[in-house]
Amino acid sequence: MICKHFVTLLIFSLFTIKIKSQPPIDTLNYLKQFEINKAQYINKPFSYLLNQINQIETKTVNSFTNIYGKDLTAFSDFRFCSLEEQRRKSTVYLIVYWKNPISHSQAMALSKQNHFSFTNDERQFYGDKIIKDIKIYKR
Repeated sequence: MICKHFVTLLIFSLFTIKIKSQPPIDTLNYLKQFEINKAQYINKPFSYLLNQINQIETKTVNSFTNIYGKDLTAFSDFRFCSLEEQRRKSTVYLIVYWKNPISHSQAMALSKQNHFSFTNDERQFYGDKIIKDIKIYKR
């Protein structure tokens, strides 16, 4: 009986060590590869790019009104850490410029409803929007 528990504990310990030994992903360098290869994503739906970014998870999104006098935004920024983490460390941004500007009020209502978290609602809202350009930067 003790031997069985020991083997189970040993397997669990080895599994835990293997998980912890995997190096954390370098978010900036990982996302820079998408910027370098952005021709593959331009004029395609955002959902296509999002499905390609499969080693990290989009955590937050923000859209800014930037077309003077109109309820439109030409770009949105997607981040890969929580709002709390963004306050404590530098943040990597994926800026997506939209081929057709999107409704700022719809994007903001959704962001506020979900506390700026990237949920299935955001995935659905942004998913069919067509990409004009992408940029990656770290702040």
